[in-house]
Amino acid sequence: MPQCHNCPEPASWQTSRHLTDAEYAALPENFLPIDGYAVTAVFGCDDCVDAAPKFRGFCTHPEPEPVACPKCKAVGDAPCTMKNGDPRWTPHQARVSAQPQQQPCRHAHRADCKVFTGCQCAADDQPPARPRTRMRAAAPGPEVSGLTIPVNVAQTVLAEAGHAWPSVISARSLLTQDNRPAIGAEVYTFDTDGTLMRDQHGRPVTHDVIVPLPTAGGQPS
Repeated sequence: MPQCHNCPEPASWQTSRHLTDAEYAALPENFLPIDGYAVTAVFGCDDCVDAAPKFRGFCTHPEPEPVACPKCKAVGDAPCTMKNGDPRWTPHQARVSAQPQQQPCRHAHRADCKVFTGCQCAADDQPPARPRTRMRAAAPGPEVSGLTIPVNVAQTVLAEAGHAWPSVISARSLLTQDNRPAIGAEVYTFDTDGTLMRDQHGRPVTHDVIVPLPTAGGQPS
């Protein structure tokens, strides 16, 4: 469970903050957004969030007005009706499909906002101005010069161990202490919600893993 960013308690709430210029500059090349929009998660516990009214949001998004049923023209709270005029137990599927959907909120706290104290963010804030990234050719991928097995085998073994190839920085062949063939890899570290973890300087956090190769029978040795 993530920890509150304002105290040592476990977090129960989450909001977003724009990356600072330093955090943005530290993004790996393959994590750079094309539109320059990049946010990071800020976690809070119940007590800290209760003391920070704007943590849960500084913007409002009214519910879209419902539209009439295309089939029977029922509007508002009126139920859909059958051909004989009797009310239906459920609305027509056409009415359900026709309703406008709430747009996802893309508002985030300013890059320099403390979030928990003195938040001055507003819904009309503009995201940090950053050059748009051009579409790039496929990234060269992890450093694999130390592999003595086919790359596709390493990809499969690491993926089955929970390390998708885009999260791998480097991979190499090695032997474990009991002389079993394995793959050693440096990988990015992610929170439980899939957010890339960063240190106090905004640099991505990485860690090393060792994954034994499967035996010929298909089971790890």
